[in-house]
Amino acid sequence: MVTLDLEGAKSFLENEEYEQAYETAEKSLNLVRNEKGLGASWLGWRRILDKPNDAEIEQIIEEASRVREDADIFIVCGIGGSYLGARAVIDALKMFKDYNGPEIVYAGHQMSGAYLDALIRKLDQKKEDGSSQSVYMNVISKSGTTLETALAFRVLREWMNNEYGDDAKRRIICTTSAEGGALNQMIEEEGYSKFVIPDDVGGRFSVLTPVGLLPIAVSGIDIRTLFYGAVNQYRQLEEDPGQVLEYAATRYALYNKGNKIDLFTSFEPQLNSFKGWIQQLLGESEGKENLGMFPAKAEYSTDLHSLGQLVQQGEPILMETFLKVEYELSGLTVPDTG
Repeated sequence: MVTLDLEGAKSFLENEEYEQAYETAEKSLNLVRNEKGLGASWLGWRRILDKPNDAEIEQIIEEASRVREDADIFIVCGIGGSYLGARAVIDALKMFKDYNGPEIVYAGHQMSGAYLDALIRKLDQKKEDGSSQSVYMNVISKSGTTLETALAFRVLREWMNNEYGDDAKRRIICTTSAEGGALNQMIEEEGYSKFVIPDDVGGRFSVLTPVGLLPIAVSGIDIRTLFYGAVNQYRQLEEDPGQVLEYAATRYALYNKGNKIDLFTSFEPQLNSFKGWIQQLLGESEGKENLGMFPAKAEYSTDLHSLGQLVQQGEPILMETFLKVEYELSGLTVPDTG
């Protein structure tokens, strides 16, 4: 359950400013609900929560179990929404890579040849008993031609073909559009396993589709609880969207007053990837036609010792969204040394 405390931010607003922004937020929500606004054809992220595909969830769990039984390393090959959402969940719930299963590694999310070379060396490393590591890969791309992902997939696919021969086919799982595109042609030729990215779901909203759910399930996280928890939260917010409207109105009113940056911060390091996912959600959604608040992130308390002075006493051009986990993450206490 997500709760909000907006009193600090609202103290910088006049009542009239906030009320006007709230009215705009209400109108915007109605456009989304009635599918009348721009981009209405991309609202599938609401549909998948409104009408869950139970059979697909079970199919993903079955495939993830197959991978977990055999894999030492699972490569998630994708960029942007093709990996950010999954990484946000995995990093938040699996601190220090406590996977109890294959190690999750990432590729195709940048252009660094040094990174890819280091990854291949890691794949070549033998286990303690001298045997080779068992590697599986999930390549994620709606078009199949995203440059960074396509380059990494070409290199890693060659490595897997050389390492496993014909057995590489069952180790490569593709998540792509229902039809068309370069990956679908390869699937037909090679017989790779396939999951579909819904046509009406944009990449940055795809974490609760096979794009995010398969890597999350391979990491050992219970995706049934995750997904149906999201369904429950969605239904609650549909019934009472007050908090969504309050946050949207506060950001919009502050933006209109000159606060052009929203800095997302937390004292919990495992939320750093989550903040990275928020950056994409807001940056790609709002950054159009010379508009949009810039979403930045900082990791406290580390960044308090580098950015803290600027945040607290610098030019007042930003708002700060502070993320706090309400329930206790650890019972660790500092010993009393007297």
